[in-house]
Amino acid sequence: MKRGFTLIELILIIAILGILSIMGTYYFGDTIMNTKIEQTKGRMKALEVALKNYYADVNSFPKKARTQGLGFGDHPSALYTANYSTLDWYNYLVTGQPYFSTEDEDPNDGKIDNWAGPYIRDENILRDAWGHRFLYRDYTTSESGLSWQDMASAIISMGPKGVEDGVPFTSDSNPGYGDYGFSFKITTKDLRPPDEQGFSIFPLNGDDSNLKKDFIIVLWME
Repeated sequence: MKRGFTLIELILIIAILGILSIMGTYYFGDTIMNTKIEQTKGRMKALEVALKNYYADVNSFPKKARTQGLGFGDHPSALYTANYSTLDWYNYLVTGQPYFSTEDEDPNDGKIDNWAGPYIRDENILRDAWGHRFLYRDYTTSESGLSWQDMASAIISMGPKGVEDGVPFTSDSNPGYGDYGFSFKITTKDLRPPDEQGFSIFPLNGDDSNLKKDFIIVLWME
């Protein structure tokens, strides 16, 4: 005679299946996040190489990176929302013709002197794995500000909850700039010491429970 499951056995089986399902979902989600983090880091490293090759030819990093920063923007007007996108990156590294900056351009042909790009071939490199533009500030010269000696250059990924194109990344935006406890000061490195590849991850509000949910990734350039 065949014996069926008792009610208690069915409840136990359902409970075990539920636990396995939750564990599988958590593991799968964690794997996807780790993959996106690694993809983003790879693109940031590619940008670092591109910027250094640019420097080798032009003898400086992009002019705008020393003033407003690439991807940050420099004007609240809707006419300047292109600054809050990948356009600056594209024009410096792919075309050699900055859209809003004239300081780097040769007045005779509208291009950057000694520019020998393009320095990247794949435009996907200009965005992180979540589709957000990268940010970059250069603090290697006194043009960057009065306290430039105390500052460190870096490329930033805004992470999974970064702001969309057309929105400046500041302390007033969401997810926010200041909420991560990050600044370009050299001492910031001590808060989250970079790994062997030069990366630091700053979770929202400095809370480690946000390390896989809401964070920015910083690649220090020196």
